Amino acid sequence: YNRIGREVRNTDASTARILGYAIAHELGHMLLRTSHHASSGIMIARWGPVDPQGVAQGLLGFTLQQAENMRAEIRVREKTQQGSPEIASSALLNRPTEVRGAGPVARALPQTTSGVGDSTVATHAEVPFKLYRDYAIVARGSVGERHKLNFLIDTGSSSTVVDGLLARKLRLARSARRIAVFASTVTTEQVLLPSLQLGSLRVTLLPAVVRDLSYFQDGLSAHVDVIVGIDVLSRTSFTVDYEARKLILGAVERLSNSVPCDPRSPYPTVALRLGHRVVRVIVDTGAQELALFEKQPGGLVPNSQGVEDETRTSMAGQVVIKRAEFQELALGTTHWARREGLFIEAPSLLFDGLLGPRWLGAKRISFDAELKVISWEQ
Repeated sequence: YNRIGREVRNTDASTARILGYAIAHELGHMLLRTSHHASSGIMIARWGPVDPQGVAQGLLGFTLQQAENMRAEIRVREKTQQGSPEIASSALLNRPTEVRGAGPVARALPQTTSGVGDSTVATHAEVPFKLYRDYAIVARGSVGERHKLNFLIDTGSSSTVVDGLLARKLRLARSARRIAVFASTVTTEQVLLPSLQLGSLRVTLLPAVVRDLSYFQDGLSAHVDVIVGIDVLSRTSFTVDYEARKLILGAVERLSNSVPCDPRSPYPTVALRLGHRVVRVIVDTGAQELALFEKQPGGLVPNSQGVEDETRTSMAGQVVIKRAEFQELALGTTHWARREGLFIEAPSLLFDGLLGPRWLGAKRISFDAELKVISWEQ
């Protein structure tokens, strides 16, 4: 409000017009999926003396490339919403409860829901974390005035998820929300977090799903207060250093193995070759291994060999995970003759599965939000 008042005093533009441009600027951050600013146009960091005049004349706009990127993002969201009202976190899948003979599988399908508030991140910051079961990343963070909370870092989660007990302590107003888990729709609640801070990354007025996260105590032997999803993590580049147990926010270096992400997708989506087929998978820090969706049993990779099934617990109830052995896999220039993974019998709209960085044998993995590249070293 202070900025809007200041800009109104510096120009002939009305308060309504200045406010409209400020809202468009924030929507630009949301649809472009970045907290970075441009050197010209409506996405500049600070308006100079001439820019408010452009607002008054209706001439301060998005660049052609920004407009095209936003149109692509809107098309992706429209396609996703046709099949599912909302999508839950990939981390909302518990450990196996039993193992039995062959059968089909199911899994959560992420969809991004960006926060409506502003976000800031320093050039470089390191956040220590604990690693559970050799894949699950839990770092300390803050929500509002609550500090030293346990954050599960999950690039496969569409939305940030807050534990119900924490939501009650914060006395947040709740509203109904539907999310899709596997083939089921679950009615849950949503809150608006006043702020969320992870290291130097701070997001204000962030919508979050409310769920009971106490089962992580059994699944990971760790208490989890918040699942930090792609709605927050996509606002900056970052590196996960599994060896040093550090989450490094800010500019990343290109590591020894790299693969481009689909620039049209809001998710870190990459092309994985399985034999003669190519599948689109999300690189998911909340996943332990490779999990592929199949609309019909055997439809995605017909030559894969079934090993065993596991029954697991999700928000939608019990689901069956089909273990399989895949042959002739390649991601970028990295090849494998044989690898084990999972099959999940479920429809997918925008991608074919999920891939955990530790399945790659990654000691470090970088997510470059600007160049849309994922790189890792083994």
